[in-house]
Amino acid sequence: DLVANETLLRIPFRLTLNKITMRNVGLACKGKCSFLKEHFGPVFEKKEEWGLAVLLLHEHAKGNESRWYPFMKSLRMYMLSKRVLQELKGTFAAQLYRLWDEE
Repeated sequence: DLVANETLLRIPFRLTLNKITMRNVGLACKGKCSFLKEHFGPVFEKKEEWGLAVLLLHEHAKGNESRWYPFMKSLRMYMLSKRVLQELKGTFAAQLYRLWDEE
């Protein structure tokens, strides 16, 4: 029997996707290394769901090299609509999406 407020499962914080996780994601070095937060921190501040979507796109583009690959394979994926793609035009998220789409 389940008891109210009983802990059923504990998940270590480092195994969750969130804005702190994004802070620690390094981007490929081409002269100068940077972190995903430097580019998308303001997105998380504006709307956390958007920041999480950007983080998922970034990790998805890495394919099976992403530490989140097994988790992301379990997610249902939907293609972005033309309207959303138009909104993303010219952004880093659009570049990641284009790379993913080419694979």
